[in-house]
Amino acid sequence: MLPVHFTSVDLARLRMAARPDALWETILSFYRLRQKQAENIFGEWRSQTRARLHSEPRLLAPLVPQRGYFPDFLTPSEGVIGVEEAMEAVRATPAERLRTEISHLPAGRALPAWMRPMADGEGADRALARLVDTLRDYHRAAIAPYWPHLHARI
Repeated sequence: MLPVHFTSVDLARLRMAARPDALWETILSFYRLRQKQAENIFGEWRSQTRARLHSEPRLLAPLVPQRGYFPDFLTPSEGVIGVEEAMEAVRATPAERLRTEISHLPAGRALPAWMRPMADGEGADRALARLVDTLRDYHRAAIAPYWPHLHARI
């Protein structure tokens, strides 16, 4: 685990979220869906979510490995406004940012052909549209049914 040290100035600037972030919840749930050790705590949610999935969630796996780094463009700040605003922010990610953040993924992980335009930073519109559709479908299956509960807890 990476230790983070805060000065008193850092702590004074710290803000707490007033509501859950749609894409942070979505991405982090994708980690949990694939963790076998989460079965005891999240078993019912995992079963219900898998039953609702219509699209192939493995399409997210190249960008969201089972642990470690995932590109920041997947969790834009618009996620606190709402899921559709967050999806539009992902779709509008500039090519240079796509290229830079995808380049930080662990070496040796091949991207599927449909994602390569995002990594190349050129002609990424179609790939981003497919990614947003996949994220939206996953969000609908994994997060949307629980959104009122999440909102009430934060």
